[in-house]
Amino acid sequence: GGGGGGKGGKGGKGGGSAAPLALGRPIAVAVPGHPAATGAPETCLLCCAEAPSFVAVGKCGHADACWVCMLRLRALSQDKRCPVCKEELEEVVITNNPLVVQKIPGLISTLPLDKSLGVRFANEAIRQEAM
Repeated sequence: GGGGGGKGGKGGKGGGSAAPLALGRPIAVAVPGHPAATGAPETCLLCCAEAPSFVAVGKCGHADACWVCMLRLRALSQDKRCPVCKEELEEVVITNNPLVVQKIPGLISTLPLDKSLGVRFANEAIRQEAM
């Protein structure tokens, strides 16, 4: 007549079937109403999400990380390097077309800036969506 202690008993912690807690709305890399970014890879190098609406590009020219991964790197990990070449990037631009950002000299300094993250936004609509 010993006393159990095995799996399948009642009580205990967790129960294993409880739904995870929601911590705000989920972030969609592909933003509804916004097409995939043009001039960028089809998938994010870091999270492998397909068809991100926005990508981040720095002075090195790499636009391989989606906007969500770049914001997470900069805000949560305090990592300001390019995920491809590891160049330190004082600022990056979140855009739907990295080719335009790279081709127009002087454009970057005119874009809206979040100084704390070193992130500029190609336009106000992208800033609103991202922040």
